[in-house]
Amino acid sequence: MNVKKPTKMISYQNEMFSVRILICSLLIVSAYGQAIVGQENGKGDCKGLLKLISTAGDVEEYTEDQRDLNVKPAKAILEGCACYRLFERKNKRGRSYYVNKIGEHSIPLKKVGSLAIVPCSREAMPMWSVALIVVGLVIVVGVIVVLIFKRKRRSHESVPTIDQTI
Repeated sequence: MNVKKPTKMISYQNEMFSVRILICSLLIVSAYGQAIVGQENGKGDCKGLLKLISTAGDVEEYTEDQRDLNVKPAKAILEGCACYRLFERKNKRGRSYYVNKIGEHSIPLKKVGSLAIVPCSREAMPMWSVALIVVGLVIVVGVIVVLIFKRKRRSHESVPTIDQTI
């Protein structure tokens, strides 16, 4: 009495286990948000440099808050990982402009009377967009998993279950 054990079923279960691990890992990383947003977790130093170029062509560099300035800006250049808010009046008052991306910015203010270093993470990417990206990734992974299992199911051979005697 020869009975063949279904070896394909065991490999199918192993594949299912590895896919479950992959999906759980993706969900954990996505929920934490580090892979999508690239935010720092608040540890470590973040150094930034803001260069204000006046209409006269003078370049002034700032690495910390300034309460009393008088600069008529043509543009600003942000370097490093800090974000700045430029104010039209002294002591962080009046109209303001948020500088949050590295590179050159055209400043819509008539003058810069003060500036402050502000946190980047809250204003860098809205929370709803992170949730939308996570949902999109979960849907894409789900579709890929379904397609893989449909292909695997077609390629399985039937396993004889009737005892064959000699």
